[in-house]
Amino acid sequence: MRYSLSDIIDRQGYVVLDGSMGTGLAEKGFELNTALWTAGALVTAPELVRQVHLDYFEAGADCGISDSYQATVPGFMVQGYTREQAEGYIALSVRLLKETGEQWWQENGRKQGRPHPVAAGAAGPYGAYLADGSEYTGAYEISEEDLREFHRQRMKILWEAGADILAIETIPSLWEARIMAQEAEKLGAKAWVTFSCKNGEQTNKGDLLGEAAAAMDRMEAVEAIGVNCTHPRYITQCIRQIRDYTDKPIIVYPNSGEEYDPKKKRWTGIRYGKTLGGYAPEWYQEGAKIIGGCCQTLSRQIREIAGSLKEMERG
Repeated sequence: MRYSLSDIIDRQGYVVLDGSMGTGLAEKGFELNTALWTAGALVTAPELVRQVHLDYFEAGADCGISDSYQATVPGFMVQGYTREQAEGYIALSVRLLKETGEQWWQENGRKQGRPHPVAAGAAGPYGAYLADGSEYTGAYEISEEDLREFHRQRMKILWEAGADILAIETIPSLWEARIMAQEAEKLGAKAWVTFSCKNGEQTNKGDLLGEAAAAMDRMEAVEAIGVNCTHPRYITQCIRQIRDYTDKPIIVYPNSGEEYDPKKKRWTGIRYGKTLGGYAPEWYQEGAKIIGGCCQTLSRQIREIAGSLKEMERG
């Protein structure tokens, strides 16, 4: 059985997403400054991955995202793992998420009246595999055929491992998003597509967000459209761009407002303005129905989002 975001929206009006896997792992002492980044935890610290997922469910998340954003077959193989091992670790990311969500729901969530959690299989852009910061620009060169194969193999593993939906996320260009959505359709999978944006109107590669949303609206596999890993100050404008081109649920999960330094591999600057919990009602009123956090967010930010949306629901 696959669980649905739309069922949760029908039930309570919105979905609370989880937050950053990387920041959650770092908080627990896991060393992220490696080529595998968060995917390394699938090999050496799967119990920490479980604990990060559990923290988010307990904080109010209705949907968790697997630890597979930077988990790819070539990425593991470059580090000396076999193809079989690489595929196994990618599948493990979904299993850890689903098992944690099921156990939490059976022990606590159901008694609290919470919806059964949805398990999203994360599929990041090609640039995440390169680990050079190009995921934030889309400035990488690869043939369409090779890009399709790169995404196809991971998305197939995630879907066959039992993901309820594919999280096609942090996508810097319409070109890459279209390819990934087409591959999801070939799999018979459901997906959301979220773009990373450099302002309130353009993806990081420079595509007009409205045009990108319109293109995704035409894709049968795509169930929700939005933005992630984008500065909070741009989110309201991004929602307004997207809502003019689709009736599908809009999904937003921005970062904290800090900026990533790809050379030093760390986040710098200061968090922006209001908390994500403070913004969540505004984003909901503008049209977003699925709201969470991305880089530099933790369970406390997800708890704030869940709390503010619950308070808004009460009137």
